[in-house]
Amino acid sequence: MLELAPRCTREFAIGRPREQGFGTPPATEESRMIGRVLLAMFIAVVPISVEMGTTPDTTHREPDTRPHEPETRVAVVANAGQFAIVRRGCNGEVLDVARSKLQSGALEVQHVSANDVVIGARGGVVSERRGRFEHESMIPAAASAWRDNAYFNPYVGVDNRRVSFAVGFLHADHAFPMGEAQPLTPGVTGHVILRQPQGWTGLRFMEDLPLESEGYLTFECGVLIRERADAAIFVGMIGPFDGALVGLKGRIWLTREAALALRGGVSGDGEYTVGAGLEGRYGRH
Repeated sequence: MLELAPRCTREFAIGRPREQGFGTPPATEESRMIGRVLLAMFIAVVPISVEMGTTPDTTHREPDTRPHEPETRVAVVANAGQFAIVRRGCNGEVLDVARSKLQSGALEVQHVSANDVVIGARGGVVSERRGRFEHESMIPAAASAWRDNAYFNPYVGVDNRRVSFAVGFLHADHAFPMGEAQPLTPGVTGHVILRQPQGWTGLRFMEDLPLESEGYLTFECGVLIRERADAAIFVGMIGPFDGALVGLKGRIWLTREAALALRGGVSGDGEYTVGAGLEGRYGRH
């Protein structure tokens, strides 16, 4: 009869000390202390060595807080265009159209102080020649005369590397056309522009230069093209154009102080705008 081998009586229970074996010497208090010291040194040294061995992070930029220098800016712009007065029926259908010609010119001068405060003024003349409605009469009528509307717009504001805003008051000889609606009476003007490293987004009210060249309320979104040019898409709203005027404008810096400014836009019913001018800056803001 076979005799069973005795069972191993060694047990490994949770919480019971493991029996020494396999020739491993028992751990002493001194060896444990040395291990703790080495572990602490390792934890302390590893973060420093990783930081010293990595490439410095150049994506984080501290805010530019260096003092600004005063700057004076001057702009002279001329513009030509055409807007339409549209008569519509009860369902929005076009009944008749009268197209008016525009010619305008303006000058703007502003000074930006070292603490970012802006004081400026713009002024000019908008000349309009009202057209006649196409279906109003079959009898040819004499061409209407040009009407000049001179205006002056002083303003104050803030202009820095992140934001630009200003508020002004517009004085003009006549109200501004709004199609078949009541003409717009001159009053408060202003803008808000938010700047990013490579462009800007802004909203302007009665600040296009010259007036009536983009629309009384203009939204624009622009980008910087290297260091010598910039360009923006603009949408002109709220008259004198019957629909939204969509266009492009930009500047090409011929020198560090002088730039050529160009603009063009179109809308429905043969409406358009085209302009050019010169801008200069003196100082460095």
